[in-house]
This record gives sequence, C-alpha cells and structure tokens, in this order.
Amino acid sequence: MDDRTDEMMVEWFRLVRKRNELVREETTLIYASVVCIVSSVLNLNIHDAIIIVQYADLCASTDFAYKFVIIELFAECFPNCP
Repeated sequence: MDDRTDEMMVEWFRLVRKRNELVREETTLIYASVVCIVSSVLNLNIHDAIIIVQYADLCASTDFAYKFVIIELFAECFPNCP
C-alpha cells in the first residue's frame, strides 16, 4: 500500500470511531428523554423514573414502543410504587 492508501485507512478508522461516539451520545440522549417523559407522565421524581425505565430495559428488546407498553402496565399495576 502507498502513503495515500494508509492515510485513507487512518481517516476511515477515525470516522468510524467518531460515528460510534455519536451513536453512543444519541443513545444517552434518547435514554435521558425517555426518563424525562416517564417522570413527567407518571408524575415521578427522576430517580423513580430511572428505575422504571431500567426495568423496562431488562424486560424488552430495543423496541421503544414495547418498552412504553411495559412502563404503562407497570404504572397501572403499581400506581403508588415505582
């Protein structure tokens, strides 16, 4: 391989690393948004909302709609207990 090819490979790995960082950041922001929504809709403090969202994460796949169904069911079954 020549120098140009080496430079392109280095740049490609740099871009992939940056993309992975952005995906992780996006995931964190989505998780924070879900916690805020749960906190607001169920009138919970952030700590209790985090517990419910973590429980939904354990029970569900990456399908957010399914996680919200679990959260809604949890809230209906245990209205006074996060």
